[in-house]
Amino acid sequence: GRTIGAANFARWRDASLYWTGAYSREGLERDAAKLLQWEGMMAMRMDGVRYHETGEVFPDAAPTSKEAGLTLFKRRFGGRVVPFFRGVLRRS
Repeated sequence: GRTIGAANFARWRDASLYWTGAYSREGLERDAAKLLQWEGMMAMRMDGVRYHETGEVFPDAAPTSKEAGLTLFKRRFGGRVVPFFRGVLRRS
């Protein structure tokens, strides 16, 4: 009966994006993030989404770094890694 985690997903046509998430200490201990990610992806799929973005991965991260943990977490859901480009819009 208590909220231990929450996730937000953005949706546009046949694509979705994991936007943000927050978890209590209990939520982290119980792996709520995994369940919320999976349920979010399945809900999007059932609603016709073909492409889902979970965010950047870091293949060259140091093995014990936060980035390596995030990469492992995201890769365990399957899918494929595609190029991620960043840019800055500058006004003249």
